[in-house]
Amino acid sequence: MIAVSSSGRSFRALASYLATGRTGRGSDRVAWSEGRNIPTDRPELAAEIMHHTAAGRRDERVAQPVYHVAISFDLKDRPTRSQMRQVADRMLEDLGLGGHQALIVAHRDRAHQHVHILVNRIHPETGKAWDRWQEKARTEQSLREQEKALGFREVAGRLYQVEGREPPDRAPLTNPERRERGRSAEPIFVERVRADAPRFWAAASWDALETALAERGLRLERKGQGLVITDGQREVKASRVHRDLSLCQLEARYGVRYGERHQASEPNRAQEERRARGRAGAGEIGAPDREGVPVRVRYVATRIRQFERATRIEHALSAAGTALDRAEARVRAHGATLGDRDAARDAFAQSLRGIYRDPSAARTSFVEAVTREGAERAIGQLRESPQRFGSLRATEQQPGMLVRLGLSRNRDDLAARQATGHAADRAARMIAAERAVPSDRELEGAKAGLARALARHDHLRAVAEQLPLRGRLAAHLARAVGRLSEREWVLLRGTLTPREIVIGDVVREAVRGERDKAQGLSPAATRDGADDSPRARHVRARLAGAAVHRIMAQITPRELRQVARAVEAISSPGLALKRAIRDRVREAILGGTEHER
Repeated sequence: MIAVSSSGRSFRALASYLATGRTGRGSDRVAWSEGRNIPTDRPELAAEIMHHTAAGRRDERVAQPVYHVAISFDLKDRPTRSQMRQVADRMLEDLGLGGHQALIVAHRDRAHQHVHILVNRIHPETGKAWDRWQEKARTEQSLREQEKALGFREVAGRLYQVEGREPPDRAPLTNPERRERGRSAEPIFVERVRADAPRFWAAASWDALETALAERGLRLERKGQGLVITDGQREVKASRVHRDLSLCQLEARYGVRYGERHQASEPNRAQEERRARGRAGAGEIGAPDREGVPVRVRYVATRIRQFERATRIEHALSAAGTALDRAEARVRAHGATLGDRDAARDAFAQSLRGIYRDPSAARTSFVEAVTREGAERAIGQLRESPQRFGSLRATEQQPGMLVRLGLSRNRDDLAARQATGHAADRAARMIAAERAVPSDRELEGAKAGLARALARHDHLRAVAEQLPLRGRLAAHLARAVGRLSEREWVLLRGTLTPREIVIGDVVREAVRGERDKAQGLSPAATRDGADDSPRARHVRARLAGAAVHRIMAQITPRELRQVARAVEAISSPGLALKRAIRDRVREAILGGTEHER
């Protein structure tokens, strides 16, 4: 099973998508739906209830109260409705959402079975918002355990594997790679590299591996937490080429870390650097690198930049989700105007059938009059002189004196004339509906905007899935910042941008706060009352990381930029000079500075 999750702002937009799809016309796509902690199984009504519940109880800082998770089953797995319901309920319980309002919707518009879960992150009773921290890891744990229990196909997960089971083989190609494979008859980049994997894997050292890669026009580069193989334009993770080419496997096999591969011939220098790093871990400044910056300071700066990038990508993904919702709503609105126009045309044509003998010719004549004389005048003529647009439908009269004498026809069109008022009203609504219909250019623009929004959202989601989890980054960052001395902290701030300084300050304050709370943490506490054991430091780092994650999740990108500008302004030499000049002028005129007075 595979789960894809996201957060959003609009319950109504997501419910509309679940009920009728992106175009608003897939009314038969829902196989079944069930509510949880909500008295309905209809998506539109459930969305209204969740919207008002969240609006009445949620904290203003919760910008995205909507949580959506889609669970897809393998093509060979044919779960029953009770099994799909069991998987969804278990997922809600494992995520801590058992008491929240939720709607389970199963679709039948794909070859594989899949189910969607729409959840209100705001608890209906406490009003507290559910935190998505570690949500992906908990989701994978729930899926892996349920796959084992239900006998479904196991899917490779990078965050959790069931104990006692080997990780299943990953899919040979990702979705973008499969699309690229379908566009070209030639092997794609990853396939060409994978064809030479036995030669690369047979290399006995880092030098031999790099030589084998160079013979194929490739090279090895460090990226993120692992290695990539690239030709300068395209790249692929080394672990995807072959599992034994991952960074940890290669370092264990060669006995030399990747960063020290060119220093293997200088054991004394390597040992000296390791001893210097050990002294740095014991509280000293640490061994400086070639640029004179201590290794530990550079490590913290790198972690801060990784956390800043992960935060930026997450905020961008949230904004892309909102833009996608708006683009979908725009396309649905255009589709609704087309539907309103068609309904108004049908209603007008139906009204003409009760007035004219030839309704089609009368409608054509009326449209020409609208084009020639204007809508208002044509509607007035239809109301006052309907015979201008065709022969009226008449009914037979009872025989009378004039009829018997041949002085009058035995037909009456009074009923047709009385119906013209209703037809004129429908004509006005039809004309208004046609004027509201967007042009072909606007329709194409809306569809193109939806395609761009969807592509950007998918791209950012793919990038976010490749990044380390922010919660894990926050814990590592808190642990590293907690070990810095005051001098190292000053050096660190000199290497950061204002935006990164804000993140560093947030981390440091969280570490200090958790350190203060850790007084009397265990019986092994020191005289000062703080436990300094490795286990206690690990716990404090995890708690501080969680605090950092919560704080940064509440700061919008605009607020972060404003704070960064403020930090830059406060630390600006120009501002300090202006303050000094102002104080000197005040002292000369008033006889003292503002502080002295």
